[in-house]
Amino acid sequence: MTRRPSGDSFRTWDLPPDLRAPAVARDLTRKTLADWGLDAVADDILLVVSELVTNAAVHGAPPIRLQLRLGPDCLYGSVVDHGGILPRRVNMQDDMTEHGRGLALISTITTSAGWKHTPAGATHVWFTYRLPRR
Repeated sequence: MTRRPSGDSFRTWDLPPDLRAPAVARDLTRKTLADWGLDAVADDILLVVSELVTNAAVHGAPPIRLQLRLGPDCLYGSVVDHGGILPRRVNMQDDMTEHGRGLALISTITTSAGWKHTPAGATHVWFTYRLPRR
């Protein structure tokens, strides 16, 4: 069994400014979670990261930055792009909706999630994920 590092750990990456970004983000995240001993939650986190980075690659503008921070009981992640378009929630009751389900999915997987525009005009989407007790 891999042990989690003590204290906080932080990673940040600038991703390719195209549709390769989600695959690169998944690979980097998978390796980082393994290094941090978080294989048990990897599927959830990989899905969240993939959704957020895909949104940034499709709807945003470069640069796209992924950040992960491991705290004592929580994983924090964020994706920043410069597209200036804020995500919107969709009505999940509408079975015909083809887009927008990713954010609803993220909200059910994570402890909390949100987004904002930064003063520099970037879109910052973040999430927290409570880790299981060791």
